[in-house]
Amino acid sequence: MSDGRFYDFPGDPRKYVSVTTFLGIIGKPFLQPWSAKMERELIRLLAEQGKSLQEILEYLEPKQPYGYQLYTQETSEWGNIIHKAIDYTLKDLKLPKMTKAQRKVYDKWKEWWGAQKFNLIGAEQIVKHVGLGYAGTMDAAVVNTAGELVVLDWKTGKNHYWDHELQNYAYQLALIDSGDDRINGGLLVYIPRDKEIDDSHKLARVNGELIAPVLAALALWRAANKKPWKETI
Repeated sequence: MSDGRFYDFPGDPRKYVSVTTFLGIIGKPFLQPWSAKMERELIRLLAEQGKSLQEILEYLEPKQPYGYQLYTQETSEWGNIIHKAIDYTLKDLKLPKMTKAQRKVYDKWKEWWGAQKFNLIGAEQIVKHVGLGYAGTMDAAVVNTAGELVVLDWKTGKNHYWDHELQNYAYQLALIDSGDDRINGGLLVYIPRDKEIDDSHKLARVNGELIAPVLAALALWRAANKKPWKETI
């Protein structure tokens, strides 16, 4: 079970921090100009709706969400639908309701997926690292045409960020820790709304050098949040 930040497992009283939660400790100063841009976009949108200066100022009171929060919420809802549609397809379930725009993006992924000839090992699979105390939900694990086991992550944005790689490495290490030593790398698949699918971000098999930033982020998150980890129950 997961509440978004921690995972609980039967018979284990410890709480496993989610990969995305502890990687969030990594600063992203490049997002500050973007946040300011979203706020300007919000003000322009309110003006285009005919709001007066006083109404705009009232809307910008601290109790109201910031422009970047509104944008992030909208893109998150969009991404959740695409992720769910992909997951349901891989599990042979009935597709969720989608808008025409969402269906178009999903169809783009479906065509790409059919061309890959992957052998699916698992979809939306929860993995955990018992020794380090973290867990996460992999989008998919597949065997490619070269016979290699690869961890896949779907990203519905168009931008590649370093922490996407770190997330994949954390999943790879968790799989290896669970006893599956077949892992031979990862693949980040970007499925944007208005561009072609980008599957060019192939990742190597996790090793000591690649996992080092992940472990550093985990240690920093634990220190900052006073969440130590007991390696034995």
